[in-house]
Amino acid sequence: MEVWWTRTEPEFMIAYVYQNGSNKAKEQDKFYCERTIMNKAQVKSGDLSLTLKYPTERDSGVYICTFYKKSDVVRQKVILHLVKALWFLNHFINKL
Repeated sequence: MEVWWTRTEPEFMIAYVYQNGSNKAKEQDKFYCERTIMNKAQVKSGDLSLTLKYPTERDSGVYICTFYKKSDVVRQKVILHLVKALWFLNHFINKL
């Protein structure tokens, strides 16, 4: 079993690779190193969610999760939108 999370737009990057029960950090783009988490227990139940820590505008784009199991392939597109207003609001609140 393999799960590949890739970002296809605005540029191609490998965000995360999970293979045979473990993270394959060597396959991962350095931009995502130590910022991604996939819960192994949830993977066993079919949840392929990837958590991205410390997201920035640069993380915006189209992501594809590809699940490989023998000859079956399932693809799901996920779009991540970051709202600048949230950064501004957090920044403003911290200044108070």
